Amino acid sequence: MREVVSSVEVYSESDYLYIKLLYKEHGALFIAQSPSRTYDLDALQGKRVPVESQHVSLPADLDSPTAAPFPLPADSYVKGVDFIRYDHDKPNTEPLGQALIDETRVYEDLRHHPHPNICQYRGYIADETDRVTGLCLQKYQYMLAIAVWKKVDIDWDVVMKDYKSAIDHLHSLGWIHNDISSGNLMIDYNLRGGIIDFGGSTREGASIDIETPFWTRGSRVAEKENDYYGLRRAELFIHDGGGGPNWSGFTKS
Repeated sequence: MREVVSSVEVYSESDYLYIKLLYKEHGALFIAQSPSRTYDLDALQGKRVPVESQHVSLPADLDSPTAAPFPLPADSYVKGVDFIRYDHDKPNTEPLGQALIDETRVYEDLRHHPHPNICQYRGYIADETDRVTGLCLQKYQYMLAIAVWKKVDIDWDVVMKDYKSAIDHLHSLGWIHNDISSGNLMIDYNLRGGIIDFGGSTREGASIDIETPFWTRGSRVAEKENDYYGLRRAELFIHDGGGGPNWSGFTKS
């Protein structure tokens, strides 16, 4: 029996193209496409994802990395490889698991310099061959977008200050997040703000290629303004009730 693991809509500019699905069948993962948003999962022709080639071992230069505790704390979220990003037309590109390694580097630095509004990192998870399969992280109650759409009673002025404080701390360590967006801005169980997803984070001045429609500014260099731009987007998203968002009159400067 097939089971959808995740899905994403693919666009060309503003035009819908198709929905891409990652599904599980008999323990294996497959990717399929449907031109329609409604589909018969069993009728789709999927291609198997070579999971075994996508996990990466920790590099030797990562000093004393933290292994996740066992058993994992109940209030944890495990971030794994984003297999829906696998491209069968480009099988020889960098393994998807490299993103977890890159993120581990950032989290290991943050572990020595924690901040209450930055996601707590609890360690990496490895398979029997010592390849990293996931990161154990703090669990949050809401994504920003969900909290806004559900009209959760939140003091948004406080939350925005939380986000700003976290970003300033990140910058003080020489890191740029580069993808401040509604899916990476979180609300914890005390209704305070937190920032997650450091897979695209780099040192200031590094070359980047990150684009989240409506949220990123199109910069190809890691700059502090990338993150502050995302914060201003978030403020407008909250103000508009998540209903667009309405970017009229908003400039990228």
